[in-house]
Amino acid sequence: RGRGVYTRLLDTFRVLREQHVLFCFSTTVHHGNFMHVTSPEFVERMVGEGARLGIYCQYERCGSDADVEMRLHAEDEAVYAERLAAQNRQAPIPLRDQTLLEKARGCQARLGRSVYIDGLSGAVSPCFKTPFAPSDCNLFADLQRDSLERILGGGFFRRYRGEHTPGRQCFSHMGLERAWFRRAPEIEEEMPLDLREQQREASIGAPA
Repeated sequence: RGRGVYTRLLDTFRVLREQHVLFCFSTTVHHGNFMHVTSPEFVERMVGEGARLGIYCQYERCGSDADVEMRLHAEDEAVYAERLAAQNRQAPIPLRDQTLLEKARGCQARLGRSVYIDGLSGAVSPCFKTPFAPSDCNLFADLQRDSLERILGGGFFRRYRGEHTPGRQCFSHMGLERAWFRRAPEIEEEMPLDLREQQREASIGAPA
């Protein structure tokens, strides 16, 4: 993500640790780094910095200009899963990969077991892999004790869970998953007409 970012993150970890704030680390897993981020040295460094949980997000191609080669190759996937499982057996903190979890237990977002909250914008969306939601699904817009409960019980989230087959694994149907958000009336109503048309054109022929 650019020169110096890792050092700045470690500085942030130090500040959080000194202030006794609980935090986790999150890393995007791709073809070029999956061996490193599943190594004992990397996990031990994160534990030593004070992280209480590790979140592993597999790189997903999004957009026509995305680097296809960054995705885990077919021969990488089994090795990655085995190495992550080995680290989970010995690391003092849990290490979680949402894609691997959903392969075993189905889509957690659709089953209502997980939700994505953007810490900077306050936006609440069903899943970090498809972080789209209407503007009224925002914690910062109405800072009340029951704001999250109200958002999750609102029409957008009810329709998301109701219109999907429970447990359908979105990691293998990302094109269809993104197309659902492009067609969502709550989101479309907030888009300018020209952008709406661009979204529809982009969804045509989207790989399933």
